[in-house]
Amino acid sequence: MGQDKALLPWGDSTFLKTVAGQMDFLDEKYLSVAANDISSADGLSEDWIRLPDLFPDRGPLGGIYTALVSCRAQWALVASCDIPAVERRLFTMLLENRNEEVDIIYPLTPDGRMHMTCALYRKAIAPVILAQIEKGDNRLRILSDLCRSKEILIDQPDYLRMLSNINTGAELDTIRKSRN
Repeated sequence: MGQDKALLPWGDSTFLKTVAGQMDFLDEKYLSVAANDISSADGLSEDWIRLPDLFPDRGPLGGIYTALVSCRAQWALVASCDIPAVERRLFTMLLENRNEEVDIIYPLTPDGRMHMTCALYRKAIAPVILAQIEKGDNRLRILSDLCRSKEILIDQPDYLRMLSNINTGAELDTIRKSRN
């Protein structure tokens, strides 16, 4: 996109504020950010705790690890800021699928895409993630093989729209048009 996606406008807000607003129902709220880059967090409610990534050059894996070792809860709900159409009901669906037999719960779309940056992670897998970081393997997808994972098939149009990840101007235009 050539700019910080967190700050892109979405309605009368920004991507980050919109996604965070859908997560405000959670008791613990952490915002994992690149080291010392918390300007995009301006305007979030005060109960959002800003966490500099412990491994800032490791992409989402570093942010998820930071959240897991920081949170008190046994599960962490993770959402990237570039899915501004997401709604609380998708998060609720993920939370309702928690059980003792799984460590990761993530949406899977009919095209085979694993949405690992909009997922639920058990705190106990932090050492598995750290081992991957130490190996230099930053792929989130590998976690589905290393941990007990549950895929939630998402095939309803409104839920598919919520998972629209925006990486280009064309994708942004498409998702904005679908809002109207």
